Amino acid sequence: MPLPITFDWSEDENTIQFVLHVRGVKAKHVDIALCDVYIKVNCHPSFFEADLLHEINPDDPKTHCRVGTDKVSLSLRKRESGIWHQFRATGSKAELRARRQKALEAAQERENERQKRKSEWKQDMLKAGEHEQWRLDRENREQIEKWEQEEKAKWEQDVYASFDEETRASLGPAELPPRDDEDLGKPQSMASAEAALRQGETRASQLPEGLARTKGSQEDDGPVPRVCEVTDEEAERIRARGA
Repeated sequence: MPLPITFDWSEDENTIQFVLHVRGVKAKHVDIALCDVYIKVNCHPSFFEADLLHEINPDDPKTHCRVGTDKVSLSLRKRESGIWHQFRATGSKAELRARRQKALEAAQERENERQKRKSEWKQDMLKAGEHEQWRLDRENREQIEKWEQEEKAKWEQDVYASFDEETRASLGPAELPPRDDEDLGKPQSMASAEAALRQGETRASQLPEGLARTKGSQEDDGPVPRVCEVTDEEAERIRARGA
């Protein structure tokens, strides 16, 4: 058999307060239910309940419950302002029971809706966190790939530059690749001209003796006779002069 709880109550235009006196009460052992027209406080073996005269607003931020030293305090926000003068509703047991049941069902629906909103909020936060993590992972992956591409391009550039320097150092002037079209119109340097001259002399010395001395033989034998075509009349005049 539950033990009744002694209490005090008071009201103003907007709130109604209850102070329940329970010796040795602890918050973890108290079960409190607040409905529109019904309140219940159960701290075994003590028990308190009341069918309220008018409606309160359990979801109002100013509606609260506190468990203190040997007491439980309830501050309930009225749904409509006004003085009640008394807090208990009157009526038959059946009427009060039906009224109470309706209030409990409405409170359960509100609690279910609150839990649903809380669950949806958690799901939204989880999804938002997952999307944010995916975004960060994608950005990190793209940044790493960019660094890898830059490192690869730099490495290839260094390798090609080193290869070109080693190749030019190992090749002679005659083996170097020809200049491009842009350089063809530019005069060669004196060193390049001298190198070309020495290269021509070296190649001439390697020719067969007969070919190599053709130019010198022409110079030793005197001027080369000139040959030109003449008409028959001119040929007769030339022969006549010779005679």
